[in-house]
Amino acid sequence: MAHLIGWNRNIRTGCEQILAGVVPFYHVDALNDYRTLNAEFMARYSSTDPETLLAELADGKDALRAFFQGASEQDWDRDFGPQHYRGRPATIGRCAKSITGDYVDHAKEIGAGRKSESR
Repeated sequence: MAHLIGWNRNIRTGCEQILAGVVPFYHVDALNDYRTLNAEFMARYSSTDPETLLAELADGKDALRAFFQGASEQDWDRDFGPQHYRGRPATIGRCAKSITGDYVDHAKEIGAGRKSESR
């Protein structure tokens, strides 16, 4: 959950940077598989209370969704200049795909954690 909470916020900031023609700040940790950033998320969002974490997750997700919904359709795949560390332009659409993939990948883990708590 801490991973998703942190990345909701990072992706929004990264998208704003892309729109301004700046490489997203988090790309500096990419070659480290984002270990530094993810460790910071674990420390910052360290609550063991599921409701607290779910509220944090919802707040960040809602803010990110509002950003995506407010971005013009033409800007989603527009090249504003910054390049993704793996090549090709860094775009809002690419950021949306990344965070969506994280939700899909981690949903099973979160669900499994919720089930083990209810036992």
